[in-house]
Amino acid sequence: GWLHPLSAVSFLRFNTQQQKISFEHFPTADYTFSAAMLAYEVALRKLRYGLEVGYNQSEPEGGEQEGAPSYRLSASYVSGFNQFALGASRILTDTSFGNGNLENPSDLPGNDGLTQGVNRMDRTSADMNWQTEIICTRCQFSLGASAAEDDYLEKVETSLNISSNVRFAYSFSSAANLSFTAIRSDVDFDEQSISRDYELNTLSLQYTYNFDSGFSALLKAENEERKTPGSISRSENGEGTYEENIYGVGLSYNF
Repeated sequence: GWLHPLSAVSFLRFNTQQQKISFEHFPTADYTFSAAMLAYEVALRKLRYGLEVGYNQSEPEGGEQEGAPSYRLSASYVSGFNQFALGASRILTDTSFGNGNLENPSDLPGNDGLTQGVNRMDRTSADMNWQTEIICTRCQFSLGASAAEDDYLEKVETSLNISSNVRFAYSFSSAANLSFTAIRSDVDFDEQSISRDYELNTLSLQYTYNFDSGFSALLKAENEERKTPGSISRSENGEGTYEENIYGVGLSYNF
């Protein structure tokens, strides 16, 4: 990576990376991912915006190489107690993390799974978010919505994921914070697909504490439920229907 300030409020960033992705149980899906991206970003007092453009390439161990232009647009505006944000992007990724091997063209993997199987895909997405502190001085409340269209490279199939989320966070002090997040996603596949449409609901509760020494501790509990249309419970054995409880602890140190 390379970063060059253009002024006190703007900069250019160039980032290039290569990843080799291997699957223990799906060796035929192994591939190499390469990306080169150039970004321009501006951070003013109330307005921030950026544009990132470049090229992504995906090359399987045995198969046809795929490449496509990639981009990411982002903008946010602060007005009083409110903050508004918009974003859009196109990347090549895969379903190894379900919701994308990459959050955006410059990120490393970090998502849980949403879809079945292992496939490379061309993803176009857009999102918007509103956050406010008008409820109370210690609170943060936000609403968001997003849409992602995936064009699978190994098969003639596309899917559309429409998602909405709500988040509430409360600060007990400058060091202790508690947040609750609810996310609902509806995933629809095209008529040619053998995959079934499904609904995913996620509820999570997270507590963080920042110590003066530089350490931070985290406790998290999450419930994830996925069901297909028409199924009332997991006992109906709908394809891909499940309920999962996730618990986590974390410790980090900044220096």
